Amino acid sequence: MLSQTTLAQYESIFKTPFPKQITLLDSVCISLAKVDSQTFYNEIAKLRAAAANTDDYTRLNLERAILSVKTDEGYELKTAVLN
Repeated sequence: MLSQTTLAQYESIFKTPFPKQITLLDSVCISLAKVDSQTFYNEIAKLRAAAANTDDYTRLNLERAILSVKTDEGYELKTAVLN
């Protein structure tokens, strides 16, 4: 139940117009990075699943937000910088 609620919550982000969507994605990713790495990666997978049926630009924006927070928070730093 919680997983479905979270997925639905993430899907609503991708229905938001782009200027606001960018801010929302950045905020969500920053918040997730402050928890623990297992939660971070689990929730990132849910975000990607929620974005699976969106357009290329939206999925690219999601990956930008993920890579940005990975770099800022030191997650997979070498890989994130390379990507």
